[in-house]
Amino acid sequence: MLLVVAIAGTLAGVPIGVSANSSVKIPQPYLSVQSAFAPLDPSRIVPKNILAATVVPMGSQVVARENLDNHNGLFDRSVSFSLPESRAQLASFELATFKHFGWKIRTQTNTATSQVYYCQKGGSDGNYWELSATITRNSVPTLGNSTSATNSLLTIRLLIESFS
Repeated sequence: MLLVVAIAGTLAGVPIGVSANSSVKIPQPYLSVQSAFAPLDPSRIVPKNILAATVVPMGSQVVARENLDNHNGLFDRSVSFSLPESRAQLASFELATFKHFGWKIRTQTNTATSQVYYCQKGGSDGNYWELSATITRNSVPTLGNSTSATNSLLTIRLLIESFS
């Protein structure tokens, strides 16, 4: 009998996250961040449900990857993408995807130069995962032209939160 109680108590503590909302439509085609994060996650620590719920607009180009935990602790990695979209368009896309895929928005910060969203979702691995999405302007020089084409830079950071 005690064994059953202990198992039930453990199962009750597993995070379930926020349910997806299929009535929220994503405003443009998208792709999963799975291939962008693959070089940072060779042991496949990030659960499939987290990767499936983390997307970027189609046409996003990876410009940087960073291993913030240096394999010394809980998973904490980021990938930056360049996109030919305004910050407002990208923010609209991100908000829709968070709601559509069931991320719980914890905080949102808007400044003159950036927008930052912190979201949380329960992973199928029994841990809570945090996603931060930072949107900034990114001026990239255009070849053969002295002017710059303005793109947005989207940095997606995935990190595991300890669950106890």
